[in-house]
Amino acid sequence: METIGSASLGISESQSAGKVAIGRYWRKILGNMIDAVTVYDLSGDIVYANKLASDNMRYVSAEQLMHQSVTDIADRFMFFDESGALMGVEDLPGRRALRFNEETESVMHFVGTQENENFWLTVKAFPITGRSLKPKFVVVCYHDITSFKEAEEMLRDSNRRIAGILDDLLKLG
Repeated sequence: METIGSASLGISESQSAGKVAIGRYWRKILGNMIDAVTVYDLSGDIVYANKLASDNMRYVSAEQLMHQSVTDIADRFMFFDESGALMGVEDLPGRRALRFNEETESVMHFVGTQENENFWLTVKAFPITGRSLKPKFVVVCYHDITSFKEAEEMLRDSNRRIAGILDDLLKLG
C-alpha cells in the first residue's frame, strides 16, 4: 500500500504506475471511446474533442470542432429538448453541469440553422473539479440516437394510419 504520512491511500505501486501511464495516454484513450467526447473550459472553449464528437456535431475533424466555442455551435444549430422546447445556450447540459456543479443528461434534437441538418443526441455532462471542488472543466459525452428517433416517428405514423383505418372500418360496420 502506498502511504502519505500515516494515511493509507489503498493504492499499490503497480496501480500508481498504471495511473501515471494512463495519464500519458488519455488522448488516445478518449479518442478511441465508443461515444463522442468533448471537454470545455470555463469560458466555453473546447479544449479536447475526439473524432466521434466531430462526426456527431457534423464537423470535418476533431481539430475543426476544437476551434469552435459553445456560441459558434449555437450559431450553427438550434437545440430542442425531447419535448420540442427550444433550449438556449445556458440550458445545454454542459452549461448546467458547470452552473450546478453536478452531472446532467438530456436528449437533444439538433436542427441546422443554415443547412438541412437534423439529428438527435443523448448528451451527458459532468464537471471536473479542482481541490476547491469548484468546476475547472466540463466533460460532455454524446451518443447519436437519430436512427432510434426516426424509427419512433415511423412507428407513430404507422399507428396513426392503422387507427384511421380501424375508425373507417367501424364506421362502415
